[in-house]
Amino acid sequence: MIVVATDFENGKFKAAFNEDTVLDLTACIERYEDRLMSELLGVELFALYTLGVIAVDPIYTKIQLQFIEQDTWSNLLVSNGVKDMLQGFIWCEYQREIYSQTTTFGSVKNKGENSDNVSFPASMYQIKYLESLTTYDAIQQYILENEAIYPTFKGLRKYPILPI
Repeated sequence: MIVVATDFENGKFKAAFNEDTVLDLTACIERYEDRLMSELLGVELFALYTLGVIAVDPIYTKIQLQFIEQDTWSNLLVSNGVKDMLQGFIWCEYQREIYSQTTTFGSVKNKGENSDNVSFPASMYQIKYLESLTTYDAIQQYILENEAIYPTFKGLRKYPILPI
């Protein structure tokens, strides 16, 4: 695993942290991490990436870590790194899952006694999603710019989403 539940204990992708959330976050990571990486790189390149990172192969550590590059058309490619990207997408999925819960009475939204939930758009969901998407796009564009090094790339394009 690239991301673990404790990565959400602090920082920009902080989640409320207790025993229950650790289990929920771990389940969310298990559900989405491999899928997101397969979408980013394609199944075959993801398998090579996994082996390459373990072997510290520079072509895989390049896309694993933060970078700023310029493509052929002088566009800036800014990547916060694979782990940051995964944390962002997984945090978004986790937030969508906990925003409401299904009960025998239908979908309900939690409300504390002395607090009000912020609206979903105000939760920074879309900003964090778009930040992760920027890294996702930067990694894919870097790979396309260097297709001779990454001939097995078959990643899928991701699009911005509207908050629900």
